[in-house]
Amino acid sequence: MTKKQNLADKEYFSTSEVAELVNMHRNTIIMSIKKGKLLAVKTPGGHARISREELMEFSRKRGILLDFDGKQIARGPMKVLIVDDDVSILLVVEKGLKNKGYNVRTATNGYEAGYLTSDFCPDVILLDIMLPDINGVQVCSKIRSDPRNKNIKIIAISAVANNALVQSILDAGADDFMPKPISNQELVAKIESIVPFGVKSPGSSA
Repeated sequence: MTKKQNLADKEYFSTSEVAELVNMHRNTIIMSIKKGKLLAVKTPGGHARISREELMEFSRKRGILLDFDGKQIARGPMKVLIVDDDVSILLVVEKGLKNKGYNVRTATNGYEAGYLTSDFCPDVILLDIMLPDINGVQVCSKIRSDPRNKNIKIIAISAVANNALVQSILDAGADDFMPKPISNQELVAKIESIVPFGVKSPGSSA
């Protein structure tokens, strides 16, 4: 029996167990409790415990996939993080993906990308290589350095598409590359070709 199958039999979970189940950092879970976004009870020893019902509600509201024993539970809209310093591109892509039913967040630099990767836990990151603070290759490498981000799909984008640059972002851990400009139709097709089976936007065909 796997560890997650053991967790499936529990009624209350520690912050570490919740972090593992929803694929978030433990500190994010602790902050969610402090901010009242996740309700917890205290053990006699002062440790936080989250009930199964509260965990399911927390997951449902955030579109987070729970996987206790191979079954997908509480799967909401696919979450996409768009990272690009060109606001005009952000707005167009964000609108197009939201119209398709995706849950979308945006970032304009590497720092915001790192924070939202931890806080938002996207399924897919659309990452511009040329960013104002640190380049997308470094951002991609940092994201991939955390094993908790192993299931996130990263699609690199750039108006500069020379072979060396493309290879560098792929070597850093990106799953694919798309040259700018990108149509929303092409982007949606690309996203749904690289995400795991069964994790698709609400408007997708079965």
